[in-house]
Formats: sequence, C-alpha cells, structure tokens
Amino acid sequence: MQNDSFIQLNLSAFHIFGESTRQVPDVLTERHQAYTYVLLLFVSVSIFMLALARNRNTDSFRVVFQSVFKVYGIDQFIKENLRIESASSVFLIANYFISASLCTFLALQRGMGLSYSESLLIAVLAPLVLFAVETLFIPMVGFIAGDNRLHVMTREHTLTGFQFSGLVCTLLSFFWVLHTFDDRLMLFLFAITILFQLILRVVKEFWCVLQAGVMWYYIILYLCTLEILPLLAAFQYVSEVFLR
Repeated sequence: MQNDSFIQLNLSAFHIFGESTRQVPDVLTERHQAYTYVLLLFVSVSIFMLALARNRNTDSFRVVFQSVFKVYGIDQFIKENLRIESASSVFLIANYFISASLCTFLALQRGMGLSYSESLLIAVLAPLVLFAVETLFIPMVGFIAGDNRLHVMTREHTLTGFQFSGLVCTLLSFFWVLHTFDDRLMLFLFAITILFQLILRVVKEFWCVLQAGVMWYYIILYLCTLEILPLLAAFQYVSEVFLR
C-alpha cells in the first residue's frame, strides 16, 4: 500500500515538473519569435528608406557606389547626380542610422553576447557618435588651421561613405536577422565594412587636402586626434571589456 502511494506521488511529481519543463521551451520560442519580428520590422524600415531614396532619384545607388571610389571631381559629380541636400541623399543618411544601429546591435548581442539593454544602448549611440566625429571635427580642424576649405573638400567624401555603409549594412542585417549565415561570419563582414569605410575615407581626404596645399602638420593633427586616437581608444575598450 505504501509502495503504491509512493509510486503515485512520484508519478504526480513527474507529471507536474514534466509539464513545466515542456512549457519553458515554448516560452523561449515565443520570445525568440517576437525578438525576430522586431528586428525584421527595423529591416523593413531600412528597406523602405532605400525605396524612398530610389523613388526620388533612380540613380542614387549607382552614384553612391561610384562616388565611394572617386577621388577627383567628386564635388561636381555629386552636384550633378545626387546633391547632399536632396531628399534622396537624406533618406540614404537616415538608412545609415537604421541599418548601422541594427548591425551594431546584432554584433554586440549575438556576436559578443551582451545583454539586450547594453546592446541596444551602444547600438543607438555608436552610429551617432561616429557620424558626429567624422562630420563635425573636420570643420574644427579647418578652423584651427585657418582654412575652411577642409570642410568643403571632405564633406562629400564623408557623407557618401556613410551612405555606402548604410547600403551594405541593410544587406548584412537582412541576412543576419534571418540566420542565413553564421554569426561570426556576419560579425567579420560588418567589421570589414566599417574599416573599409574609415580607411578609404581617410586616404581620399588625405589626398584631397594634400593636393589643396594644406600644411602637413594640420593633416597630422587631424589624423592623430580625430582618426587614430579614437580608433585606439575604441580598440582598448573592446579589448578590456569583451576580449579579456
């Protein structure tokens, strides 16, 4: 009699805990689906920005890709094909903020294992800070050097670089959200995209200001304070926080 009661008690406990263990994966699956739907929503907004840009200027994508590798005559080329103040250009810049933030979030959350809140905070701030550094500090160096041509000569290179990165990040985020490829591969491609934009822009701007006759020490001041130093600081932070 006691054995029967003991067996019945064990069966009841197994039934209770078994139901609980089956419910946990269901809850996790629902959360994962909701999380994926939110990410897909942002991907859709990014694609919508690109559609608006394409609708306002059918050659906008071609102009961006050509201007990224163009050194001479980019000012006239942009004025004739994709003015910085145009609606299409503004939509492409808006797409950069959306797609770059999305890729940054995925890189931190999936690639480095940060929490959702930490990844979201950094993903929102990082593209804004990078955009501010690259667009506002160049006029500052020009003011120190007493040569306002620095801002005029480098503005198109900087903005088209961001627009190009936005196009690439939209493509990356689409495949990344859908788990089409391994997270480590997507993280590597995202890092290559950012480094490519930074290196190519620095080389093009360096050549432009050098051809314009800007003093060497102002160029060195710009590179050391606004390019190399921020990258070293970011690398040091990532090494201490994520790679230790």
